[in-house]
Amino acid sequence: MELQTVRKKCKSSHQHTRFENSLMAFPSRMKIKFGTWLSCVWDFFEDVVLKTLSIKVDKWTKLVQNEDYRKDFLEFLEKRDRVWIGVLLLPSGQLATVFEPPSTSKNKGVFFFKREEEPVPKEDIKNLVTFGDLSALPLDQFGAFVDDIMDDILVHQDMATSWPKVVSGDVQSSMNKLKSEVYEITGSMKGRTLLPMPAGMEQIENETNVREVMGVIEGIVIKWAHQIKTGFKIFLDLKSSQAMLDGLFPTPHEELRFWSDLTSNLQCIYDQLTSPKVREIAAILQSKQSSYYDSLTMMYDDVKLSLEEARDISIHLKPLRSLLDDIEQTDLSAVEKKLGALLHLVSLIWATSDYYRHPAKIVVLLGEIANFVIDLTKTFIDGESIFKGELDESYDLIKIALKTLRSFKEMYFEYSSKLPQYFSKTGKKTVLWDFRPELVFHRFDRFLKRIELIEEFFLSSISMMNLEKVEIGGSHGSVLSAKVVQIYEEFQVLHSKIADAEVDPLEHEDSKFERFYMLFKNKLYDLDRRLGAVLCEAFEDSASVESMFKLIAIASSLIDRKIIGEDFNPKYKKLVQQMEVEIQQARELFENQRDDPPLYKNQPPTAGKIRWAADLLQRVKTPRERFFLLDHPFVKNDEAQLVFKKFDEFEKFVINFKDATYKRWVAQVDEDCQFNLTKPLLSRDAETKLMSVNFNPKLEAVLREVRYLGYLGYENLPTSAENLYKKDQTFRTWVSSLRQTVHWYNKIRTTILEVEFPLVESQ
Repeated sequence: MELQTVRKKCKSSHQHTRFENSLMAFPSRMKIKFGTWLSCVWDFFEDVVLKTLSIKVDKWTKLVQNEDYRKDFLEFLEKRDRVWIGVLLLPSGQLATVFEPPSTSKNKGVFFFKREEEPVPKEDIKNLVTFGDLSALPLDQFGAFVDDIMDDILVHQDMATSWPKVVSGDVQSSMNKLKSEVYEITGSMKGRTLLPMPAGMEQIENETNVREVMGVIEGIVIKWAHQIKTGFKIFLDLKSSQAMLDGLFPTPHEELRFWSDLTSNLQCIYDQLTSPKVREIAAILQSKQSSYYDSLTMMYDDVKLSLEEARDISIHLKPLRSLLDDIEQTDLSAVEKKLGALLHLVSLIWATSDYYRHPAKIVVLLGEIANFVIDLTKTFIDGESIFKGELDESYDLIKIALKTLRSFKEMYFEYSSKLPQYFSKTGKKTVLWDFRPELVFHRFDRFLKRIELIEEFFLSSISMMNLEKVEIGGSHGSVLSAKVVQIYEEFQVLHSKIADAEVDPLEHEDSKFERFYMLFKNKLYDLDRRLGAVLCEAFEDSASVESMFKLIAIASSLIDRKIIGEDFNPKYKKLVQQMEVEIQQARELFENQRDDPPLYKNQPPTAGKIRWAADLLQRVKTPRERFFLLDHPFVKNDEAQLVFKKFDEFEKFVINFKDATYKRWVAQVDEDCQFNLTKPLLSRDAETKLMSVNFNPKLEAVLREVRYLGYLGYENLPTSAENLYKKDQTFRTWVSSLRQTVHWYNKIRTTILEVEFPLVESQ
């Protein structure tokens, strides 16, 4: 029954259906409470929202189905002090209610406003509630409201005649002031200085009218001067140099944006000052010989000069924009050449722009470029996860960053020194960057120092993580290796504390990382001391130069660490001393065995002696060559040089021995070849009648010598020996065949019976 009654009070069947759908969204207790007047009230809200926002009814239905939004409407209808409610279209496309106008909004909205603080009446809601648009640009909306509505109302002819002249004039004056302020603020919000025109200019018809508006004109000139001055101050406050002074870190984009915006604003002011209305004002002031004419002229000249400067700077800076965008899209590992191109452009700007050739300006730009490089580094390296990744991969990123940062600073000094070349092409007097580099790099240097600190951390971590692969030999190897494992495990715990810390090491203004690193460094100092003691003990336990060098190779990255190096450095003296001992041992062995050296199995005499001497020399030559790879002062002092001199002497003795042995063999090899090759291949014993292969052992020795000398690297052997060796395979084949034949012959000769002998005697 209640629903039927409600339908009768509504204006259309369409309203009935919409209301019924909306009403069904309310709980039953709300339907009862509102009674029959709810339909018209709700249809009023619905009609306004749908028509104003041009949306479909389903969005409105979703709004009223939300309990919180329904409560907002109930509160607006029932409470006295709730006089305003708005409905906004959210970016998601849904509707929402608000009780205060939003400070910013990208979409249009609608508001409902009570004219008086009281509940909404049951009879006619329109008598109490009005509505309007909520623009996404409220200031523009208010400006249009002032210009198109309030102005027309307040200056309406009927109203003007009904008001006293004083009241009408005062209202009109206030209205003009409001319009001017709205006009100015609207321009400021858009980054433009908009100059309001004096009211009444369109009514100037005679001398009397001119006298009446002269005061207004002169007042507006004063206002313009103050407005332009204030506008300049605002722009200067937005200048990137001011941002640096305020503790911000602008990039060249801010510098380009500043000069572009300043140029646009000055162009806007210049266009206004050259407009017909302002020319008319200037003509009036000049005709009346007003002192404000000079002020207006000076204002025009200042704006013109400032515009010329800003336009020149903006044009010269413009090429930087595309290069900056390109650099931002380039990986840091490939950005060095483009940074050089960036400094090249800056040098060109300095040489060609007379307005920008000022230390204060170029210092700001170079400082911003330094900030830009810092930002590139922070983009390339994720500071929050740099310690959580693989050590080698993270360290590679740090190396790339350091290389780029150092290269950029080097390029700055390079291009600074080449400035005369840029000026020589312009024909202008050379002006150098004679300011202190610290003005440009004060923040950059702190950031570079932080990256170097991070590099130090990674170098320490990588070298200590190598302990996992360290295995010490020798008589005490197992004990020392266990100590190394313990140190390694302690370092893992220490490293994990840094890796798991919630700190961004790239934020160099924050000292939190430095505090963490100092704790890390102090603990690492203790680990280095213990590790240095272990390595020194392992070195003392090494029995030969070769084992000493193996230890140095395994622990090379650890020995380079300062604390460990301080403990280990004295051990290089023992390394040199042990080298001297082994050289002396090798020399004594050489002297004792040179006449009858022990030969390897199957080695011929000459090649065997040469091989023995070469191996004896190699025993000390290998560690001697490793000394060349050591970059340590102790291996270059007089004591070490004396030991190396002993090696050189021993090497000379061995080489002379090898040469002499070879020459003795060469001297007799021709005779051995020629004499023994002329003998018959077979020989018979006169008594036993047995046969033997007559291939002289000296020929076999020559063949073996040639083969093994070839293995030792000897070339250009005697011709007779080489010719003999070329037939080596032939000799082997025939000698083997002959020996088999002789074996069969001798077997028959020695085993045949006497009575059988006549049968084979002829064969």
